Amino acid sequence: MNTIEIDPTEIEAQLTSTDTVARLEAVHNYADILTAQQVERALTDSDTNVRVFAVAGLSKSMDDVQVERALTDEYAPVRNMSVNRFAGRMNDAQVDRALVDPDIQTRASVLSDLAPRMRDQQVENALTDKEPAVRAEATKSLVMRMNDAQVDRALHDPDYRMRAQALGSLSSRLSDEQVEKELTIRNAAWREVATERFAERMNDTQVERVLTDLQPEVRLAGVTYLHQRMTDAQVGRAVGDEDADVRIAAEKKLSPRVASQIPPPREQLPRMESALKTPEGTWYSSGVYVDKENQLKATVRISNKESGIDESHKVSFEERVYNGDRYYSAKIERENKPTLYMNVQTPNVKAGETRIARADFTEFHPEEQDKDRRFERVQGQGGWLKPNEAMLAKGDKDHTMQFMREKLNVDPVKQVEQAKAKGIER
Repeated sequence: MNTIEIDPTEIEAQLTSTDTVARLEAVHNYADILTAQQVERALTDSDTNVRVFAVAGLSKSMDDVQVERALTDEYAPVRNMSVNRFAGRMNDAQVDRALVDPDIQTRASVLSDLAPRMRDQQVENALTDKEPAVRAEATKSLVMRMNDAQVDRALHDPDYRMRAQALGSLSSRLSDEQVEKELTIRNAAWREVATERFAERMNDTQVERVLTDLQPEVRLAGVTYLHQRMTDAQVGRAVGDEDADVRIAAEKKLSPRVASQIPPPREQLPRMESALKTPEGTWYSSGVYVDKENQLKATVRISNKESGIDESHKVSFEERVYNGDRYYSAKIERENKPTLYMNVQTPNVKAGETRIARADFTEFHPEEQDKDRRFERVQGQGGWLKPNEAMLAKGDKDHTMQFMREKLNVDPVKQVEQAKAKGIER
């Protein structure tokens, strides 16, 4: 964007328009050049969606008074967004208040952002919250904070769905003996769940046992989640399975190998990668990179196997600078679907902590009659940008590595080193 060509009166006209969409677009397009008065007006806009978007786009310019007002906004999505943006700036009282928010979705969604700030008792409170949605999110977001007793309790939760989710969230905390126990339980439906949850933990013997299970639903799970690990013999057996669903899945997942045309593995390109999974099971995956012209770009994939969603987009980012802090924003136009906004930025961190970039997505739904539902941030687990092996292998020579260090003050190498020091796999 060339700010020299922008007419200030045009900006003011958009920001004061009676059209909500116009005000939303103005905050997005001109976030880095708004005056203090215009920032304040956007943050106190009568439309709740404008306030959500204002907090998302103007967070780096907000003072403590504005932060407190956003954290106590009457509209829950504004509070959610505020915690996401200001987790590192919030004082202890604000953290305490967010963790006991009366809104169930807010209590659940803030756990991921506030996990490093939570005291042991607050961790316990979240894990024993009366609302299943909060307990489920706590199990996902607080894995590294949970003690052995809390892990064991989650794995024996009386609610079947909670136990199933805990298997996936706590996979890294289970011993090999515990994994084996879950994979050999008598209940076939549970073996099916365990196969999905432990696909990356299973050894060759366990893979073979799943693929030869007496129950077809377990074999189907094996083909679905273990197809990349299957040997030629296992592929041939699955294609000729007596169960029609297993055969169909095998033909779909393994068709190139069935035809003896196994493509060579694609060369991995250096990328900063992120993956965000919504509660509905939709994945927002992205690979961020810098091209030869030093332009930040990304490939974005939105997918959901259950609903049949599978979109791919290539985007270019615009650099935005406010008060010396850079972030990058892209607008994705989708065919017969809501417009998607993607931002690459670095949330505030405490002094001495390693800065980490993340990719956030927001959908706009102009067809909604209810204005409170028109603008919706994509909620989910994940979203942090991490360097892949190809980027780490190139090291300082990689253009994307250089860009992240120079433009966003993010060091991917230190990010990985810190994660390893804490015992967290990339």
